[in-house]
Amino acid sequence: MNLDVIASQIEEVGKGLNQNATYLKEVLFLRGGNSDYILDADFNLIHSVFPKGKIETVENAGHWLHAEKPNDFYQKVTRFLL
Repeated sequence: MNLDVIASQIEEVGKGLNQNATYLKEVLFLRGGNSDYILDADFNLIHSVFPKGKIETVENAGHWLHAEKPNDFYQKVTRFLL
């Protein structure tokens, strides 16, 4: 993890994407089933920017799904990467 870049660009974290931007490679979005960070209503916008984006849900997890359901998180990420 490039902590120097994160530290120097921290003001960029949380900024919205340019609505005209498009990323054409595969991307995995993981959301916790109990989180409101990625809603069903967001799917169309996500797919307009990330046409090859895949959205998966880790059930019974909130925003910290990697800590709440580490095995489910690991399985979904590993399946996507392989």
